[in-house]
Parts: sequence; C-alpha cells; structure tokens
Amino acid sequence: MMRSYTTNHPISAGSLAHDSDSLEGGEYREKARHMHITDGQIVRGYQLQDRIGAGGFGAVYRAVQLSVNREVAVKIILPEHARRADFMRRFEAEARTVAQLDHLHIVPLFDYWQEPDQSAFLIMRYMRGGSLRGLLRGSRLSLEMTVRIIDQVCRALAFAHQKGVIHRDIKPDNILLDEQRNAYLSDFGIAKDSLTQAAIERDRASTDERQAPGTPAYAAPEQIFGQAVLPQTDLYALGITLYECLIGSHPFPGAPLQHLYDSLPSVSAQRSDVPAGIDDLIRRATQRNPNDRFPDAITMAAALRAAAARGGVIPAPEATDEPPSQKSGIDEEAGRATSRLPVEIAGVPSQPTIGITTPLVSSPGHKSQPPRQATESQLMTIAPSKREAPIDQSALLVRIESDVPLRPETLIGRDALMAEINALLDRNMRVVLQGLGGMGKTSLAAETLAARIQAGKAPGIWLHASGNDGMQFLTAIARVFNAHQDIARSDPATAAQHVRGLITEHDIKIVVLDDIWDGAALKMVIDAIPANIPVLITSRQRLPLGKIIDVGELMLSQAVELLNYHASEMFTLQDKDAVRLCERLGCHPFTVEIAGKTLQVDALTPAELLERIADAPHLLEMPHGYANPGRASVKALLNDSVFALDPDSRAMFLAFGVLFLPQATADMMARLMERDAQYVDAALTTLVRRGLARRERNAHGAVYFTIHDLAYSYAHENAVLPRASMTLAARSYAETHKDDLHALDAERGNILKAAEAAAKSGDTNSLIAIMRALTIDGNYFNARGYDVLMLSVLDRAIDTARADEAHAVTLHFFLSRRGNAHYAANNLPAALGDYQAALEIATRNTMPAREIILRCVISKIYSDTKAFDEAEFELETAQQLAEATQDDSLIARVLEQRGYHFGSAKKDFAAAQETYVQQVTLSEQSRSSERLFFALQNLGSCEIELNKFNDALQHLERALKIAQEADNRSWEAHALAPMSVAYLRLGNLDNARALFAQAVELSQQTGNTRLLNEIQQIMKEAGIDTP
Repeated sequence: MMRSYTTNHPISAGSLAHDSDSLEGGEYREKARHMHITDGQIVRGYQLQDRIGAGGFGAVYRAVQLSVNREVAVKIILPEHARRADFMRRFEAEARTVAQLDHLHIVPLFDYWQEPDQSAFLIMRYMRGGSLRGLLRGSRLSLEMTVRIIDQVCRALAFAHQKGVIHRDIKPDNILLDEQRNAYLSDFGIAKDSLTQAAIERDRASTDERQAPGTPAYAAPEQIFGQAVLPQTDLYALGITLYECLIGSHPFPGAPLQHLYDSLPSVSAQRSDVPAGIDDLIRRATQRNPNDRFPDAITMAAALRAAAARGGVIPAPEATDEPPSQKSGIDEEAGRATSRLPVEIAGVPSQPTIGITTPLVSSPGHKSQPPRQATESQLMTIAPSKREAPIDQSALLVRIESDVPLRPETLIGRDALMAEINALLDRNMRVVLQGLGGMGKTSLAAETLAARIQAGKAPGIWLHASGNDGMQFLTAIARVFNAHQDIARSDPATAAQHVRGLITEHDIKIVVLDDIWDGAALKMVIDAIPANIPVLITSRQRLPLGKIIDVGELMLSQAVELLNYHASEMFTLQDKDAVRLCERLGCHPFTVEIAGKTLQVDALTPAELLERIADAPHLLEMPHGYANPGRASVKALLNDSVFALDPDSRAMFLAFGVLFLPQATADMMARLMERDAQYVDAALTTLVRRGLARRERNAHGAVYFTIHDLAYSYAHENAVLPRASMTLAARSYAETHKDDLHALDAERGNILKAAEAAAKSGDTNSLIAIMRALTIDGNYFNARGYDVLMLSVLDRAIDTARADEAHAVTLHFFLSRRGNAHYAANNLPAALGDYQAALEIATRNTMPAREIILRCVISKIYSDTKAFDEAEFELETAQQLAEATQDDSLIARVLEQRGYHFGSAKKDFAAAQETYVQQVTLSEQSRSSERLFFALQNLGSCEIELNKFNDALQHLERALKIAQEADNRSWEAHALAPMSVAYLRLGNLDNARALFAQAVELSQQTGNTRLLNEIQQIMKEAGIDTP
C-alpha cells in the first residue's frame, strides 16, 4: 500500500486533469459501483456528500472531514488508472511537486493515499466559488475583476516558477475561486517538476502517449510540438485566458488551434472600456517565440496593472536569438537541477548571497557566513522587568473548536499531560503550565481547550496575556462582551468586579491566560475570575499559584515521531543520525519542528543538518542553569535557520524584531520594509514553510503572520531596522486605512504602541498623525470605542498638541473625542471640562460650526444633570450662531439638540415632537439627507413615547428608506431599532424580533461596536433576547 503523507501546510491540487476525457454520469456511476464509492460513504474520516465533477481519471466529491467538521473536496482516481505504474508516478509526483508550493493563491491539498483496491485519493480545499470557467459561462468579466484574478494567478505562477515548477495547463478550468472571487491555481497533475533538460526527457518517457501535454486550445507552440517548456509557456496560456476573461469566449471558438498561426483578435476593438495597452500585453504574452514574451509572471502582472490604470502601451521585448532550450540547465557542481530564471522573479536570486559575492548556502557541507554579532541579552528566559517580550493583551470568546487560537499542526507526546490537566480543571483548579519557551505550552493549552469545548464545556475565554498591565488584561476580557468602555476609567477593584460579573453572566466555563509573566498582573486577573471557574495559565515563570505542571522536553521516541511529521519521513530509533539530531536539540518541540521542516525544504539528511548546526557561528549559550545537552542548541538552530534563508526572507524575518507585537499583516510588513507586495508575499511564504512564521486569520478573515516568542526575541536581538521605522510604517498604515475598520483592527496593537513609542521618543509628528487617523480623519474611535491604551495615547497626543499652537485645531478635535469618552463613562465633570476647552479653541480660531456643535453637546450635559437654565442658555446661544450662519443644517442640528433637551432630559415629549417636526421641515429645505434622517429617526422615537405608533412607523420607515438609498447600513440599524420597539408596543412580536435581528446584524457588518452596544441595550430594555 502506498505511503500516506499528511501535511498541515497546504500543498496544491486542483480539479481533475484532462477534463476533455470526461465520462458521462451513468458510465462513471457504473465504474464507481465497482470501486464501492457511494454518496454518504465515509472514507478514512471523510464523509462523501455529493459528486461535483467527473473526468476520464475519476471524480471529485464534496465531503466533510468529520474530525474537524471541515468541508473538503475529495479527488478519487479510478482503479483502472491507479493500477498503471506510469499514472501513479504522475499522481504521486503531483502531490510531491506541489508540496513545495505553499502559496496564498494555490489550492491547498491536505492528504493523499492509495487504497488496497488500488483507487487513489487526494484531499483538497473545497472551493465554494467554482471555477473561472463557470464564472465565464455566458458572460464576460469587468476589467477590474479580470486584472485582480490574473494578477493573483501571476503571483501563484511566479512562486511556482521560482521553485522550478511549470504548470503546463493554465486555463479557466484550472483557476478556482472562493466566495469572494479570489483566484487559486489548481491541477498540477502534469506540472513539470524542474526546469532542466533531464526532467524534460524523464517527463516524455513517463507520459502516456495517449495524453496530450496540457490543453491544445491554450498550449504554447513549444508545448504542442514537444519542445522544451519554460515559465513563458504558462504565460502564453495565461494570455489566452486573459483574452477569454474580457471577451467571454475563446479567441478562436470554431478553430481552437488557430492561435498557433494567427495573432489573437483585438479586445479593445470589441470593448470600448478596455484600453489598447491590453491588446499589446496579450500580443506580447502570446508571441510564438518564448523569448519574445514577458520574462516572468511578475513582469506580466505589473504590465497588466499599468495598462489597465493608464491605458499605456506595453514596451516591446528586446530582440534575442537565444534558443529557448538554453534557458535551463543543470548545476553540475551542486549535483542537482537548478532554475536559471531571471532574478526579478519574486525578488529572489537563484544563488543567495550576503553582500555581493559571498555564498550563503551552496551545498550541505558549506559553512555559512555569519550576520552581525548578536548582543549579550538572552533569548529565552528573561526577567519580567527586562524582558523584550511581545506585548499582546487581547482576548477571544471561544464557543466552538474552530474558534480556538494557536492550535498546533500536531501534538505528539502530550496525552498524559492533557489527561492530568483536564482532571485538575474538572476540579475548578488554577493550573500553571510552566516551562522553557518553545516547549509547546501554548499548543498544549490550545488542544486542552479544544477538547473541553468538544466535550460541551463551552464557552471559554482565551487571553493573550503578555505584558505587565493587569488593567489592560481586564479591558481585553471586557472587550469580548463589548463592555470595555464601562471600565476604561475605572479603578482596578471596580474593573475586576465588573469583569467578574460579565464572566458569570455569560456562563464562561474556562479561562485561558496565555504567556503571562508578570505576577502582579496575574493576580489582578485572577481576582476578577470567580473561584468556581477553572483557569489554565501558560508561563515561562514558575508562578506560585494553584497546581504547577512542568512542560518539558519530549521523550526521544516522541521527538523522532515529531521530526517525521514535519520532515515527511519515516525515521525510527534505529536511525542513529535522526536520534542524534533530536538529542542535539534536547527533544525540544519548537526546534524539532524547525529541524523537520529544514530537512524537508532543503532536502537534507539528519547527518547533514547536524553538520550544519555544528559549523554554524555564534552558538550562543543559554542562561546559567539551562545549558543542558540539547537546550544549548536552540540558538544554534535558530542561527542556522536564519542563515539558510535567502537574503530577502532573512531581512523579512529580522524585520519582525522591530514590531511592537510578534504579528503583522503583509501590508504592514511591506510598509516597514518599503517593498512591494510580491516581495513580501514571497518572503513571508518562505518563513511559513520553514516554520519560522505562521499564517493566521482573524475573526473577519483577514490574513496576518505571527512568529514564536523565541523567534521574536532572536529577531529583536539581531534587528537591523531601527524601531523608528516601525513607527513610520504604523503611521502610513493608519493614514491609508483610516476608513477601513477591519484593517485597523488587524494592526490595532502595533499602531497604538507605535503612537506610544513616538510620544516617548519625541516624534510628535507621528504621534499626532496616528491619532488623527484614528480619531479625526477616520471613524475608528467612534466606531470601535476605546480602552485604557487608546485613552492613554490620546492623553499624550493632547498634551503634545497643547504645546504647539500650530496644532490648535487638532487639539480641538482631540478634546472633543476625549470628552465623548468621558461622557460615555458617565464622568460628566471631565467631559464638560474637555468640551469647554474645545469650545474655547473653536471660539478663538473662528470655527462657528464647531462652536455650535460644542454648545449643543455642552447643553446635553446640563440637561442630563437637570441644570435646565444653563442648558437653555447654551441652546439659545447656539441658535443665534446658527441663524447668523444662515446654514439650515446647523440650525437643524440645534433643533435636534433642543428636541433631546425636551424629550430625554425633561420628558416633555410633546415639546420634543414639535421641535423634531421643525427639524424635519428645515432638513427637507436644506436637502441634507443626514439631518433629515436623524430628524425622522428622532421624531419617530419621540412618537413611540407618545404612543403614536402608526405615526412613528411611518416616519421611521421613511428614515429607513433614506438609509437604504444612501447604502448606509449604520443608519439602517439606527432606524430599525426603534421600529422594533414600535412593533413590540403594538404586540407584533414576530416583526419586533425580526427587525431587532436585522439591526444587530447590520451593526455587526459595519463593525460599529458602539452602535451594537446601544442596540443591544434597547433590546434588553424591550425584553428581546439578543441573537
């Protein structure tokens, strides 16, 4: 039976190869019966749901991986093909070839094997968006969508070509889509595994003569006529695919091979919205001579973007007489096939170098050249007062297994520990997992939490607890329940009491505190957790709390098993070099993982890796007391892993050292390093493959990258970029994404820490710019609320702005925003002070509109405190100023506040109604949709209080229509909430529940946390359960 290789990092496969040989459904079902395949059948833990495709070699099923409830696609190869040795060589070559192609835009493959009946299986990611072929049926794509899809395919091809893999069957059928119509390259079933003449000959010898290489309608001339294929072969087929995207059909639908003899028709002649530069691009991509095409996929993608944006003409290629076959060769000295692709591909040269000429790695025995000397600060166990640790205080509410963060690829040798931990947690104990960094404490905690969730002991809270500020830990927990604003200005005892109530109210079953290292901060959090709630803690410190469990090295047999998993090998305890390697690493899980991936990526033997470790420079020792055999080699392996990276990937890894958190998006890294997306994508992918970084997704599906504490400490110690560069990167990111709440969420910690660092270093411009982006120029502060760190940095920004009159206007807005925070926290004296200071600036700088608004909000505080005379004075002054401006929208704003004064403060809803009617009339005259919306919304809410429910619904439905016409989902939610109350008062519970659910969903979609809190409070008062 064929070996089964399971990989956690995705490897690629796609739809059935050669679908031109597809079977009729009845014929396939007849063959399927002989191989005992039926819908609903469970094969190795995968339950087949329904057949979604069939081809000459078998079929593809949609299936569910039962162990993790994950939807997958299962590609099944019929036994009549699987029994053929040549076919199975190609089948296994497909999986092995794409094992090196872990890329965002290449379809992941999770497993493959062959059954005793000779049928073969590949387990792939299920792509819900279908194929590009399906999208093109009966339609053509917009230029914008076409550019995005082709650009993504180019990135995937550039990565594959860099690794020496040519796809050879690019066509719409082999480009799959997710639900957001992002493109993923699939079906490497006939991909060439290297760019060498020897590989070409092997491929010719092993390919069944009955099968055409690729699809003739898209295949380049050299491929059709059996000549050497190159990366430009894929670009030729992609050029035809580009044409098909824009026109909706093949360029020669009646004679698909005509592209071999005639130029493709003009696209711009058939579509006025397509610039002529696109024709030039397609013409160059589909040149007969490969040397006349684009040199690589990245160049083609850049040309496409430029042509689409400017309508420019693609420059003609330089003339060359070099035959295509001379583009590839064999590196005889290294004894292996190598690619001689242009160095521009993904920015990675074929021979990595340091500086200009010094080789980094040429063969397993070559001694690497060191980077700059590391400092004397230690990597692993650092005292809390001095620890350069990643500071992360964020929490997650975990309801289902898939919510559990930081789950490992596999967990080996920890079954006994997990059983002990669960037994203690069942007794509601505090359990501390203590051990060296990289021993797998977090992985063990994650798997323990997942097991308890699976057993019905949910929900739980996972707190990333690095840092020494207990108040920020409590704020992070409160943020899970959208209650962080309630404790933002509280003292620790009050905050702890509030968090304790939240945990009890939401029936939390377990709390996990990951990577905590400060005792005082831990005590503050523990005091906030009810005594009957079990707590699981991970720490490098031996904290005197509850039951301490030492998480140490693996047993030797377990370490070898872990090495096998990551290296895709089958070593045993009789393999002396594998055993020596694990012993040299102290059976340390993190370093064994890196070793296994290094063996796989660099095709090394354990003996060769041992030699590289022994010869690596700067074998830094662990702190006194930790330098046991193996443990002293952690830095040695990190050094080796970093030295073995190509220069671009090494620079990327070290750049992580200047982050304020050990995680970042690709966008942030691109800004930090001042490099383009292709460079960053390639470098990050290399780090993930080598085990030095992990690719994660947040709650909104955004991709970000994390590195382990060990790696973060190493990168920080050896960082080349100055910390100030991170501040500038965060500033650029915040300014660019000021209106993108989800993007700001992904980098919130790095951005706020950068602003804090700017304040400490005296970089006042960056501090002001970052906080302007978050609070003034963008809506993040209003939409997401605030916490202790946000308010602390805002305080610093206010102090900085006060010192420079040039920032007077900015100071005005900062004070207004902080006043809002004080008001929401019910600290009315502090709010009034900030509003009055902002008002003084507005008056001094002749800002009438802002003066009117500030007097309105000041009147609100007076109304709330029943200082009605002062409130009416402020409103009267604001009214006079508004009338002087003759700005109907400002007059309407004053009327809006006067209505609040009458209704919410004095409970005179009749007077409030009269005022809101005036505001409606004035807003209609000024044609201000915003003021009219809020006037109608307030009027309807007031009429509910007067029991005029039908009138209220009429006005609220009108407000809702304005919101829908403006496509403003936040306004929609504002209108739906009081409509729900009106229906509730009328006794129409079904409508009330439905509209409340819509209001909650809309506020969640817009990412408006504050609005969501307000709606849920209304629902609570109305007696409606929150969805």
